[in-house]
Amino acid sequence: MTASPITFVLFGATGDLAQKKIVPALLGLFKAGIMPQGSRIIAFSRRPWTDDDYRHFIAPSLESVRDISEQDKKIFLSTLYYVQGTFDDKAAYERLKSTINNTQVLFHLAIQPEFYEIVFTQLGQLGVVKQDSKILIEKPFGSNIETALQLEKVLQNYFHEDQMYRIDHYLAKDGLWNIIETRKQDEALESRLNARFVQSVEVRLFEKIDIQGRGEFYETIGALRDVGQNHVLEMLAVSAMDLPETIISMPQARADALKNLKPGKLLMRGQYEGYRHEQDVKPESQTETYFKIETEHHNKRWLGVPFIIEGGKALDEKKAEVVISFKNGNEKVFNIDDGKRLVPRSLSGVGDAYEILIEKALEGDKNYFVSIDEIIASWKFIDEVLKNVSTVPLTFYKKGSAL
Repeated sequence: MTASPITFVLFGATGDLAQKKIVPALLGLFKAGIMPQGSRIIAFSRRPWTDDDYRHFIAPSLESVRDISEQDKKIFLSTLYYVQGTFDDKAAYERLKSTINNTQVLFHLAIQPEFYEIVFTQLGQLGVVKQDSKILIEKPFGSNIETALQLEKVLQNYFHEDQMYRIDHYLAKDGLWNIIETRKQDEALESRLNARFVQSVEVRLFEKIDIQGRGEFYETIGALRDVGQNHVLEMLAVSAMDLPETIISMPQARADALKNLKPGKLLMRGQYEGYRHEQDVKPESQTETYFKIETEHHNKRWLGVPFIIEGGKALDEKKAEVVISFKNGNEKVFNIDDGKRLVPRSLSGVGDAYEILIEKALEGDKNYFVSIDEIIASWKFIDEVLKNVSTVPLTFYKKGSAL
């Protein structure tokens, strides 16, 4: 990791993700000494604010970061600067370019995916991107395989692969990496992870919260795209993949597991009662807030073993888990939200998912990020499911119920 100052440019700096996760994570990295001294954070957003306006706005979000003094918070806030502009405003990018100077730049796109292409293009055409720049891109990357390929084409015009960090924050969860560490350390378990011994594999991602006012966003995406194409399939991939010989091969191993999936059968899709009354939701909306899919693998290791994947909102419990049921009646349960890492991830000791992701991007570690091969394989799978989505009628369920 470089000890030279960096400039962290945050697009969508006034959004929920920036407030709840990204800026607190940057404070955590500042506290841990991961952000080199002299680094700056530039918040890019459309509100007509000054630097001090933004610092005042974001300060309450830092209360979630524990064990840090008010003086350190004050110093951290002094490293925040603000550039006002819309995503298609060339003058705003010129102002942004003038603030960067000669530092290495990390761009973080915490914005709605439909704006990715215009931001990629503006950054590239106006010369803001340099050889050592890096770009962190939130999920979903595209809305189907076609749009994902188009985004990738535009991105490659201005960034090379080593500069791209496509985010699925579940890849920074300790519980997910514990699956890998357990498989490595428990040879008896690993030897039984195949069709000879396994009856079924279930991957679940349940949330108690509803869409929380994101009606406009959720209407365009639904649960299948929101968590099915990324979090749930990454949980499946880590559980089903062949363990790579080297850590560098981890993204390829995950991609291979996803490429081996047979077309999924949509068993159920649901919508919680009251969803249609949410702001910006259509009165007769057919958008799913819950799904359940059955699939299998082509490869010999898992041939004939059903993989059941499901996810949804407004359910009776919050749960992210992989349950492997063996033919002898035993089970192995992996809790993805378990925060106790079996093997230390780094010397810094930072723990929040976004702290880990930003630290790993600084280090150049791509294992915590999604490769384009994973994205294309996952969209291919979800696109096939979506082709038949209208043949499975919606099941309506009460908020807080179990399905």
